[in-house]
Amino acid sequence: MLGRVLFLSGLLQVVVSLKCHSCSGADAVPTIAKGAITKLNLTQDVPLRGNCSATSGENVCMNGLFCIKKSVIYQVGVDKINVKWNTYTMGCASTRADNNGIPSNTCYDIATKDEKGYKVITKHCYCSTDFCNGSTIKQIFIAIAASFMLSLIQKLV
Repeated sequence: MLGRVLFLSGLLQVVVSLKCHSCSGADAVPTIAKGAITKLNLTQDVPLRGNCSATSGENVCMNGLFCIKKSVIYQVGVDKINVKWNTYTMGCASTRADNNGIPSNTCYDIATKDEKGYKVITKHCYCSTDFCNGSTIKQIFIAIAASFMLSLIQKLV
């Protein structure tokens, strides 16, 4: 019984202490691409909020079971100009933002809009280590793949 209580208290401590970035921002849009973006009537202004590199203070949240990074990825191709940039919001989550389901350590494709001249992809990525939502989508995918491979190897041994 005491072992179960200690185990559960250890789990609660881990859950409570998860630290996530809480901010929003965007990649810089190259000057050459701004004209193409304007032609397509796309907005390039994203409200910047907080310091996405902070590890303490008001730009950190600790009220979720997972860290989340909601990304909107723009791919634009007009007049021989091809550019890709991201806007993002980071924070804490206990359920999936799109359907209130239970998230896992992975990224979910939420929506894709493919128009003439541009594509907009919305992704929500969830992870469960401190400040993991500061990583790029590619880094999160690599970490998830590595964890999967390690668990597979452990099962085979």
